[in-house]
Amino acid sequence: MNKNKSWSHDEEKKLVISLRGGLRFNKIGETLGRTDNAIKQRIKKIIYENIDDINNQNQLNKVSKSLNLDPGLVKSYYDSYKSQFDESIKNKQKSNSVDVEIPKNNLTNSINPDVQIGGAKTNIKRENEILNDILDNYELKKKIKKLLKEKKLDIKSKDQLKKLFLHKN
Repeated sequence: MNKNKSWSHDEEKKLVISLRGGLRFNKIGETLGRTDNAIKQRIKKIIYENIDDINNQNQLNKVSKSLNLDPGLVKSYYDSYKSQFDESIKNKQKSNSVDVEIPKNNLTNSINPDVQIGGAKTNIKRENEILNDILDNYELKKKIKKLLKEKKLDIKSKDQLKKLFLHKN
């Protein structure tokens, strides 16, 4: 089995079809060349990406039925993925924030602080900007999904947005 192999859209389709057919994770894993854990993690991601509000019973039931999984398990997987996602964002933010103490003496007062720390401050700023872009894109994707579900977009816009934001390559 190939570790850290990216998931294709076709593989995700096969995963969902297999779940609907009632196959167990290990059988699906054998078919797709993935571990049981990889199958479970991808299911969690699919669930998380398809539920805007976990407290909305209609959404929960729709995803549960669509994946042929118990609603309690779907909720558990959603919560687990959300927790992992939130933790990942927190860790990324922590790793990007560095406390740098610059000595206060006559020599350092005349030197640019960015130069003193070898440009690390500039790199951190750039990484924070990238992280903010990722978070903004995530929020935008959720808003677009909501607009699509509420049918507030015309067909042409809907098709373009789906191509841009909602389909995986």
